[in-house]
Amino acid sequence: MKRKSGKWIGFVLAVSLTLTAVGCSTDASSEKITVKDNNDVSYNQVMMQKIDKYKDVSAIKWLNNDKVFTNGNNDLNRYDLKTKQTEPIYKFNYKYSKITLSPDKKHAFVEVNNSDDAINIFHYMMNVDTKRLIPVPFATNGNFVSDCSWSDNENLVFTDKYGKIYKVNISGKIEKIKHSITYLEDFEQKFEIQQVKDQFFYLDQEKLFVWNQKTNKTKMLMNPVDNFTISPDKTKIAVEKIIPVDPNETYEGKDNTKTKENLVVMDLSGKIQSVVDEGSDIEGVGWSPDSKKLAYADGQNASTELYISDVIKPQPKLVAVNILGLFADYDPIKWSPSGNKLLINGYSDPVKGPDYGTSVLYIITLGQHT
Repeated sequence: MKRKSGKWIGFVLAVSLTLTAVGCSTDASSEKITVKDNNDVSYNQVMMQKIDKYKDVSAIKWLNNDKVFTNGNNDLNRYDLKTKQTEPIYKFNYKYSKITLSPDKKHAFVEVNNSDDAINIFHYMMNVDTKRLIPVPFATNGNFVSDCSWSDNENLVFTDKYGKIYKVNISGKIEKIKHSITYLEDFEQKFEIQQVKDQFFYLDQEKLFVWNQKTNKTKMLMNPVDNFTISPDKTKIAVEKIIPVDPNETYEGKDNTKTKENLVVMDLSGKIQSVVDEGSDIEGVGWSPDSKKLAYADGQNASTELYISDVIKPQPKLVAVNILGLFADYDPIKWSPSGNKLLINGYSDPVKGPDYGTSVLYIITLGQHT
């Protein structure tokens, strides 16, 4: 479904605007945008009940509808959104830490490091309740985990910076998978990977592949691709397909040519089920818990537009404008377990950006028309 991409800077100058004036959907649930708290964030009053901001908070995952896991100052914490109280879980005595929680939130894969050159990196499996850390014997020596994702509650799959694939259990046992992704030293690569039973889905030079460990067969599903994410029910893939604006232009990578993107949903075999939306730079794609909707952003111009759409019968609905979220592919929008809230890790300073600006956690409570 193609939509017109508006320039939303004028929203910060008005109290309310109608979407029909800028060429967006005329659906009754998308009629009014209102400026919130004079902070340049505009939102759809029908699609969203409210937006809450939490300064100096960066969240990893929802615990329940009222609490989240946070990683402040290299600590793993539980944070209560109602009381704004932090409950420490574990303090990592390292300069940097990256924590990836299992789907049931009982375990975490932890990467820690004290140096900027990423030489001395250590990996652990952690039991969140007992705080027990089990070392993962992954030799680094300048190598690091490029991307990781939980296959189920007990197993995690990851790639290193060279495109090699590994699987690690909550016991700390690690297995090197007999398949790898092409490594090109001069190519800025992203080694996203996700596993569904015997199938490993990954990006290789902006091509989406699936490799079947049982049959040892590899199939390319789509090209070129910026990112992908598999639905919670493990039946669908949301793909950010890159479309060169000039079809006659030779495509040499997203950063080297002018492009737009289509948000496409396919089944695990690669059969396209729907084209959800078209945008200039779709980011932060996150599945709803029931695998029926997608939340995503279009980071166009100097603003960011936040949308929600059904995936089978796409009808993109604008939720908010100008949220200074990271909307990065490595930190997607996260739905609450009940499906009525969105979690977005943002930042406060549009000039300094996410690396130097103050962290801001946005919690969006959705309306009944979502």
